[in-house]
Amino acid sequence: MRQRRLTGINLLIRRDIDRFRRAEVAIRQGVEEVVEHPAVIERLPVRTEDFYNFDLIIGMDDRNIDDLKEKAPSTEEWKKIHRMTEYCTRILADHVPDPYYGGAEGFEYVLDVLEDACAGLLTSLTQDN
Repeated sequence: MRQRRLTGINLLIRRDIDRFRRAEVAIRQGVEEVVEHPAVIERLPVRTEDFYNFDLIIGMDDRNIDDLKEKAPSTEEWKKIHRMTEYCTRILADHVPDPYYGGAEGFEYVLDVLEDACAGLLTSLTQDN
């Protein structure tokens, strides 16, 4: 297994029956700290007001994107909606899959996709500013 160091990166996880499996995968891949964040535990839904307060709203798959478009106050606000995998630079993926259906390998693949996408997103945000 390849080793990666992600200094200063925390993995946010929900409290549920698989939290230990996700933490184990994250630690094996070099994430130094696994924390639970209240906003993640509550799974706060996107609200219409969020389109007025944020410049970027990210969905993980087609269903997320469709749900976000329904929440948007107008079609003009759809330009703020982006798919997480748009920011991938190493992994070719059209969506972030549900890790629950892929066993331990599914969690590792999702973590790989999200690490790639988050790095690309960070690069995109720092280039834009």
